[in-house]
Amino acid sequence: MSTSKKCRHCGLVNFATEELCRRCSANLDSAPLEVEPGPGISKSTVYVFLFAFALAGLGVWGYFHKQATDRELAEKAEFVRRQNDYAGHDISTIPPAGAPSPTPHVARFDEQKGYKEAMEKSKEQMESYTKMMKDRDEMLKHPGPFPTPLRRPDQ
Repeated sequence: MSTSKKCRHCGLVNFATEELCRRCSANLDSAPLEVEPGPGISKSTVYVFLFAFALAGLGVWGYFHKQATDRELAEKAEFVRRQNDYAGHDISTIPPAGAPSPTPHVARFDEQKGYKEAMEKSKEQMESYTKMMKDRDEMLKHPGPFPTPLRRPDQ
């Protein structure tokens, strides 16, 4: 036995003991409203849809995660490349403790900045400086016709 009656006109649920609807005053004892059952969805269909939805969500997450990882790796590679260009040699490998530090590759300077020309110019400057220092030393050893320093008359 049911404890309530639903009105066919307005849909209000009334007590089973009432004869008339409290909202629209329609007769509740008339033929009950028959509801045709719709096609039901089985549990297995629901599970298949949930599995497909979860799989699609996992695929979307994986795609964006891969894109972010690729972007991060590209940024790191660019950063290391800029550091190597700045340092003049590969600094990505760290030597073990106590090992000598890697030396710059001379070929890189030779190609990019004219290393040989710079070394020749430096050698010429060093020779000129050495010659000038020798001449100065010779001049200090043998004072010649240099003017005497000026002195104040009161000395």
